[in-house]
Amino acid sequence: MRKNLFLVFRCVTLIAGLSSSMAYADTFNFTFSGVSDTGSGVMTASPTGTPGVELITGIVGTTDGSAISALLAPGSYPAPLALNDNDLYTASGSFLDIQGVSYVLANGTDINLYFGQFGTGDPTVYNLISGPDEINDGLTSFSLTQNVAATPEPGSLVLLGTGVLGLVAAAGRMLRKA
Repeated sequence: MRKNLFLVFRCVTLIAGLSSSMAYADTFNFTFSGVSDTGSGVMTASPTGTPGVELITGIVGTTDGSAISALLAPGSYPAPLALNDNDLYTASGSFLDIQGVSYVLANGTDINLYFGQFGTGDPTVYNLISGPDEINDGLTSFSLTQNVAATPEPGSLVLLGTGVLGLVAAAGRMLRKA
């Protein structure tokens, strides 16, 4: 009996540990257009620990007809002005900040999408910098919308796991008595 209780306790602890360490990721659809640039795709973001701020961890889509091939690490955009942080803000809607998000296209062009203007200080428009010539395009439209998906809740998973373990233990006791 003690052996069974110990086994049940270990299983509950394991399930609780696994469910509480489960990370989640949100996805966001984006589209933009400007005088010379257009693009669309999906960004994947995970919590940073700061409420309302997520780190973009993946991106797929196209810009100007070329596929997005890789997300650049924070702080690695090759232009001196764009110190991309790849942060996405979700506290009041979904938006990028002035550092923006940077990625590489299949044709080798580096892109930085950001909100606001460095030169004029205008915080009302999105912009795109495309390297290596650092061509800056004030975008005429930008849309960033979160995809709502069901995310498992750790507490519910623990409750489900303990219920299943209880049923297994009860069935084992009934088999031993028979």
